[in-house]
Amino acid sequence: MEKLRKPFFYTATIILFISLLIELSTGLFGQQLEIPGLGIPSIALIDSLLVFVITMMLLNVLVSPALIGKISGISTLIFSLIILIVSVVVLFTSLIKLVSMISLLLAAPFGTISYFALFTPFERAKAAFVLSILISLKLLFAIFLVLAQQRFLENKGLIILIFTVLLATILVGFLHAFPPGFLASILDALAAIIVSIIALLWSLNFFIRSIPAITKLF
Repeated sequence: MEKLRKPFFYTATIILFISLLIELSTGLFGQQLEIPGLGIPSIALIDSLLVFVITMMLLNVLVSPALIGKISGISTLIFSLIILIVSVVVLFTSLIKLVSMISLLLAAPFGTISYFALFTPFERAKAAFVLSILISLKLLFAIFLVLAQQRFLENKGLIILIFTVLLATILVGFLHAFPPGFLASILDALAAIIVSIIALLWSLNFFIRSIPAITKLF
């Protein structure tokens, strides 16, 4: 079996954690990376699942695989349940905001005036800057992960999850850039809704797959 190149794997892990921290940031990395809107932070829901998978792999390297085997099922169930609940909260929060913004925009003249005062302009340049950093970091993560061990490419679930993370990031960027400027806030909320649904489905998949591992402990 091909040996794991630990320096590359550790580097990939650090890069992924930095990406997640940026998505969760409200100024943690300075005003330049203060996240506008709901779309970018919602990506953290899917990224958290990928971080969990990579963390379990890391622990498998650092700790006894037998011990990780015993705790992986219950830890996956608990973590996936947390992400599932948070995804539902983000979904409904974004949906309420979307409906509110559309209602204001269509309620001419005073509602429309309120919409323009409250939700425009959306900081698309800052969002695009942050998203470009995130995409670069995620591509670097994928490269270093493959450099750590080419056998990761045989893990279809991991590859699909990484692809989903990249696709969600690109989707948010597209929805930010696609509409006229005054509609960017509405499309940002729509992006958060789509991403949170994807995260909900992934976390549900993690939750279901963890059940057989738990039953084996009893």
